[in-house]
Amino acid sequence: MITQRAILRNLRIAPRKVRLVADRLRGLSISAAEAELMFSRERSSVPLLKLVRSAVADATHNQSAAAARLYIKTITVDGGRMLKRFMPRARGSASPILKRTSIVTVILSENDKIKPAFTIIPPPRRESKHKKESAAVTKTKSKSSAKHILPPSGKEVIPESEKSGVFRRFFRRKSI
Repeated sequence: MITQRAILRNLRIAPRKVRLVADRLRGLSISAAEAELMFSRERSSVPLLKLVRSAVADATHNQSAAAARLYIKTITVDGGRMLKRFMPRARGSASPILKRTSIVTVILSENDKIKPAFTIIPPPRRESKHKKESAAVTKTKSKSSAKHILPPSGKEVIPESEKSGVFRRFFRRKSI
C-alpha cells in the first residue's frame, strides 16, 4: 500500500482556523477534497488545496500511484512558531500579541475500492458587470419609461421606485 506525506510549515493562519477546514477533508478521496477546497470560502482553503495537489503530484511521480485511487488518510494541524508583537496600553505598559502560525501534515494513502466520484470542475470565471447588463433582456412598461430586467429565472424585477410600502410612506414629501 502506497502512502505519501506532505508538510506545509509556517502557514501564517492560526491553527484553530485551519483545523475547521482540515476536519472536513479527513477520509475524502482526492477529487472530493479538491472540490471541497475549491468552493470553500475560508482563507486557509487555498494553501490546503496547494498542499493536497503537491502530495498527489509527489505520489504519482515518485511512487507511480494512480491519482484516482488516492484518499486523505490523515491530516493534522499543529501550532508553529509565534510572531510576538506588543500593543501599547495605558500608563506606559504594553500587552502581548501572539501572531500564530500553523504546520499542516497530510498523509495520502491508496485504496483499491475508491472510484472517482466525479470530475473536477474549475471554478467559474467572473463576468464583468458590463457584459451581464447587455445580455439581460429589457422590457418597457406602457405606463412609465422605467426598464424592467428579466433575470435568467424568468421573474420580472420591479425597480425600487415603483414599489409601494413602508419606505414610500416614510420618505414621501409633505404637501404643506
